[in-house]
Amino acid sequence: MRILLWHGYLLGGTGSNVYSRALSREWSRGGHEVVVVSQERAPEQYDLGGAQAVAVDLPGRLLPVFVMDRYEGLEPKFLQDFSEAKRTRLRFARCCRPISCSPTTC
Repeated sequence: MRILLWHGYLLGGTGSNVYSRALSREWSRGGHEVVVVSQERAPEQYDLGGAQAVAVDLPGRLLPVFVMDRYEGLEPKFLQDFSEAKRTRLRFARCCRPISCSPTTC
């Protein structure tokens, strides 16, 4: 089965990040073709069980967040602090312009 796992956040840390990594790993090891879409800049540092990882474009290196933290190479900003127009542009950019893939190219 071909599976697309859309995770709107980074892959490190806790909660849904851990769950998304576990799902992709188990589905891949179960013989499924899995693609994980996330904001993660370095997906190769996580065990995704052979799933292909696609990082979406983050215009201006801005990372929309709900919880403030430090993110290497990115500028976190609360989602609610973006204008409606900017949120709309981010939604379009995030769903329509993949910028990198691994372990194989898109």
